[in-house]
Amino acid sequence: DDKVSDHISNWNKRGVFMRLSARSPKDFGPHLLLASLSGKDIFDRVLKSSRSRISLREHIKSKDPAKSTHIIFMPWMDDLIDSCEFRCFIHNKSLNAISQYDPYHNSALLPDIKIAVYFRDYIDYFHEQIKDRIPYSSYVMDVVIAPNPPNPLSISSSEKSNNNNKWYCNLIEFNPFFADGSSGASCFDWEDDYNIIMKTRKPPLIRIRNPYVSRKKSISLSSKKHPDVLDIWG
Repeated sequence: DDKVSDHISNWNKRGVFMRLSARSPKDFGPHLLLASLSGKDIFDRVLKSSRSRISLREHIKSKDPAKSTHIIFMPWMDDLIDSCEFRCFIHNKSLNAISQYDPYHNSALLPDIKIAVYFRDYIDYFHEQIKDRIPYSSYVMDVVIAPNPPNPLSISSSEKSNNNNKWYCNLIEFNPFFADGSSGASCFDWEDDYNIIMKTRKPPLIRIRNPYVSRKKSISLSSKKHPDVLDIWG
């Protein structure tokens, strides 16, 4: 407990976002709202999360050393805007599709299609800058667009456009590129949207909540119709 607390305080005074190798304890209420500031915070989240307990049981049962479980710390982002978080689908090093991460939230920013296109192009640029450093060919990548650079793996929009518009694209994490549901598809569907996710295209398709649909209307994730989402192809 003390060793973990010392590590957190010495590394990042604002606290950390923690996850295990396979899952984060996001089913524990405070996890997405409050930073972990101490060893006690970390252990509370691991022990009170059913997702974390599943990961630990899988680790204990597995004899595969490649499935070792680690506790991973990332800098806490105070200014993270939920609607600016995106899930990206990369196959054979090609970013093919981008989804608004939360399929149930109407963004205050994304109704402006120009902003959605700007974010898409910016995420594509970000991926081009880092893809050669990523030791996978196919993966799911989560990123967030934020007004400040909260972690070292940030690239400024001004680097792309040579202007003073200081938005930053920040890498959150990688997840497996599997159609078995081990990584959620956000506004896509692994089965119905298989050809979209697998097909190389430039620019990548971005899918967002349709800004003209009422917040009270429940989203349909049937990719055959998608009445509540909007695809931007070009």
